[in-house]
Amino acid sequence: MKKLFLIIGLITSIFCTSCSKEVAQQSKTNNSQLTQAEEKLKQQKAEKEQKKKEAFTAEYEQRVKIRMAELPAFDKQSRLIAEVKRRYKIDLPALFPDPNAKPLTLKQIKQKVHHDAKTLADKRFTEEQKKEYIKSAQTVYPYYTVGSKVNIRTRNSRELSGYLESTSATHIVISGSSVKIEDIVSPSPKTFIKKQVDHQREHYLRTNFYRAKETYYKKRYDIAYEDALKQYGYIRKNGKIINIQDLIKTEIMPEIDKQEAQYLKNLEADVRRIIYDQMVSQNK
Repeated sequence: MKKLFLIIGLITSIFCTSCSKEVAQQSKTNNSQLTQAEEKLKQQKAEKEQKKKEAFTAEYEQRVKIRMAELPAFDKQSRLIAEVKRRYKIDLPALFPDPNAKPLTLKQIKQKVHHDAKTLADKRFTEEQKKEYIKSAQTVYPYYTVGSKVNIRTRNSRELSGYLESTSATHIVISGSSVKIEDIVSPSPKTFIKKQVDHQREHYLRTNFYRAKETYYKKRYDIAYEDALKQYGYIRKNGKIINIQDLIKTEIMPEIDKQEAQYLKNLEADVRRIIYDQMVSQNK
C-alpha cells in the first residue's frame, strides 16, 4: 500500500511539473503576442505622426512659397541707380535712357571730339584770316628782289639808295655799287636772302596763326573731351578711363547681388518664423 502511495505521488509530481511548464509556455506565448501588438500600435502611431509631420511640412513650405511670392521683390535697378549716384555722382537714367544701348568707344569719342573741335577752330581761324597774316608777314619781313627800290646803311655809316640790280649769297648791287650783305645794317641783311625771309614769314604765320589756332583747338578739344566722357558714361579711376557700364558689371552688380541674397535670406527667415508660429498656434 505504501508503494502505491509513492507511485501515485510520483505520478502527481510529474503531472504537476508538466502542467507548470505548459502554463509557463502559454504565459510566454501570451506575453509575446502582447508585445507584438504593442509594437504594432507603436509603429502605427509613429507612421501617423510621420504623415502628420510630412503634411505639416508640405503645407508649411507651400505657405512660405506663396507668402514670398506676395512680398515685394528686391529692386535691383533702383539699388543700382542709387549706388552709381552715390559712388560716382552719375544719373544713370539720364545718362542711358536706353539701358541696352552700347556706349561709344574711346576711339569713337576722340574722333567725334576732334571733328567738333576742328570745326570750331576752322570757324575761329578762317582762310581769310590766314591770307591777312600772310600779307602781314610780307610787310613785317620784306624781301627785296631785283628791281626793288631800296635804301641801305652799312656798318661804316655808308648810305646807298637806288634799285636792286642783282643779288648773290654774299653781295648785292645797287645802282652799280656792290655791297657785302654782311656789312648791311639797315634793313636787315636777311631781307636780301629769300630762304631766310621765307623762314621768318613761316615763323610769323606759325606763331600768329597756326599756333594760335592749335592752342584754341587743343583747349576746345580738352573741354569737349572731358564733357564727352561724362556724356557717354566714362570716369577716371586709378589713372584709367573706364566706362561706368563696365564698372557696373565688374564691381557694382556683384555687390548688389550679394545684397539681394542677404535680403532674401533675412526675409525668408522672418516669413518662416511667422508662418511656423501661426501654424503651431492653429494646431497645425
